Amino acid sequence: MCSDGAGGAGASRANRGRAARRGAPDPARQALGADGSRAGGRDHGGSDDPAAPACPAAGSAGTPNFARRFWDAAYASDEDLEHWHRDPPDEALARLVANGLLRDGGARMLDVGCGTGAEARWLARRGHAVVALDLSLEALARGSSARDGARGGRWLPVVGTAFELPLGDDAVDWVLDAGCLHSIGRSSRVRYARELARVASPGARLLIRGARADCAEEGVSSVDAVECRRWLAPGFEVEWTMPIELPAASGALDGVAVLLRRTRSDR
Repeated sequence: MCSDGAGGAGASRANRGRAARRGAPDPARQALGADGSRAGGRDHGGSDDPAAPACPAAGSAGTPNFARRFWDAAYASDEDLEHWHRDPPDEALARLVANGLLRDGGARMLDVGCGTGAEARWLARRGHAVVALDLSLEALARGSSARDGARGGRWLPVVGTAFELPLGDDAVDWVLDAGCLHSIGRSSRVRYARELARVASPGARLLIRGARADCAEEGVSSVDAVECRRWLAPGFEVEWTMPIELPAASGALDGVAVLLRRTRSDR
């Protein structure tokens, strides 16, 4: 899960994200392979380095620890199964597979706000190397114990923040965001956008799924094509959008999927 706010839970955790930028050894970076190839490591399960930056909170008191406790409690009580979980692929992923944009094998992927990592494991079983990032250790622990292991690929669960992604520059070919951007307040979206532009390689694709309109009851804000262009241009261009239905605590939520392509480097 992703959210709004700033800061981290101490210098030791924040340093990990900065180390990735400097090219220092990092489990997430190594899982993808610095040269674009898949590096050695676990097929599935937890990171060898559990320390990761804390993700700031959306709609909380603005403290990372509050948000982590909230999401850990939600996953521990199986609230995700009741309100948020759906077996992959959803409509947008199915479209990407059907039109040949998402083929089996070889891609370096980042799933931001992955929850229990069901989508990341589905993609890993198709042969991709996936870093699965979430604020909630409880969510990732549940995913690591799932029986649908990522044979033929690799998924690496990492506790971390969308504002300081634990990857090097141009590290991924795909970024998947299902419900992260729409939970980040507009005042903080530019920080997330900078990180997406940094880790996405030229030509990389970004699939964002979220609410079509602001919904105070769910604590989310619109992520339609207009919003995506506002925060992600000029480094990304919109390729297509499609209406989708999102699972939510209050029932189905009108959503939108936006596919963008990395068109230039701002560095």
